[in-house]
Amino acid sequence: MNKVYYWIFFLLLLAGCQDRTDSSYVITGKVVNSLTDGNVVYLSHSNGDELVNLDSAIVDGGVFSFQGVQEEPIMAYLRFNRYLDSLAVPVLFVLENGAMEAVMDTSYSSVAGTEQNNIFEEYKREAYRLDSLRRCLHSHYLEQVE
Repeated sequence: MNKVYYWIFFLLLLAGCQDRTDSSYVITGKVVNSLTDGNVVYLSHSNGDELVNLDSAIVDGGVFSFQGVQEEPIMAYLRFNRYLDSLAVPVLFVLENGAMEAVMDTSYSSVAGTEQNNIFEEYKREAYRLDSLRRCLHSHYLEQVE
C-alpha cells in the first residue's frame, strides 16, 4: 500500500514540474560598445504616438539587466537616449515572461531566448538579408543604366 502512495506522490511531483510556466521576465543584456558604461538603457513600448519608458538600467561593465512581470506579450524596445543612438542600435523585441538575452551593438542589436523572440529574430535577419540583396541588385542596376 505504501508503494502506491510513493508512486502517486512521484507522479504528482512529475506532473507539477512539467506544467511550469514562467511568471516573470528577466532580460540580461550586453553592450558591445565600451563607451556605454554609466549610460542608461531604457525598456520602452509605444503607446501609438510616443515611446513610454517601462524601466531603465545603468550599463556597468558593458552589462545591464531588467526584471519584471508582463501580463501579456507586447512589442517593446531596448534603447539609449535619442542623442546616444550612435552607441548602439535600438532593438525591437517581444516583451514576454521568460529569460531573454540582449546584445546591443552599433551595427545590429538582438534579443533572443524565448520562443516568440527567437522566431522574430529569425524573421528580422531574413528580412535584413533580403533587403541587403535588394540594395545590391539596385546598385548593380544603376551601374548598368549608367
